[in-house]
Amino acid sequence: MAAEETVSFDVDEHRVVGTLLAISANAPIVVLLHGFGGTRHELTISQSGTGIFTHTAEKLASMGFSSLRIDFRGVGESSGRFQDTTYNSQVEDCIAAMDFAGDLPSGDPNAIFLLGWSQGGLVAAVAAGRTNRPAAVAPWAPVGEPKLTFPALIGRNVYERALENRSPTKVKLPWGSSLTLGHGLLCGRRKPGSAGRDC
Repeated sequence: MAAEETVSFDVDEHRVVGTLLAISANAPIVVLLHGFGGTRHELTISQSGTGIFTHTAEKLASMGFSSLRIDFRGVGESSGRFQDTTYNSQVEDCIAAMDFAGDLPSGDPNAIFLLGWSQGGLVAAVAAGRTNRPAAVAPWAPVGEPKLTFPALIGRNVYERALENRSPTKVKLPWGSSLTLGHGLLCGRRKPGSAGRDC
């Protein structure tokens, strides 16, 4: 099997870091999009100590697919702050990842697939709708409606308080980690400071 390679590309003056596993020339490539607060390796499989996306990339390679898994801006090795994350910024990262994959010497620009875990599934669906580019989209336990998902995840009182005070809010997640969430992500605003609030 081909060796993994750390790669990066720029989006809106930020550096997005990913792991590329290119198996052969013109192989179809799957772009893997992690979930809320995750990284490009995703949750660790307890029996093996390997990230779910690391394991998935290996399985895809065994079936003839190259893969590119990225850290969205603000998490993992990518630059930026998570509190500045919006759905739109993650969709932009996904589209840039498709551009990067399509420009690879070993890639096939007509055979790019998206696989998104949890929030990454929502991002994959939106990016596919905006570009009509991926050959297929595979949402894996995707978020369907963020305004229902976030209150269930962080608690309705915390969610409503964060929306009301419009400042970054630190929250503890059910799996033990903590994140600072910005108002733009919670209310679905396209970008911080954009006109036309929708919450």
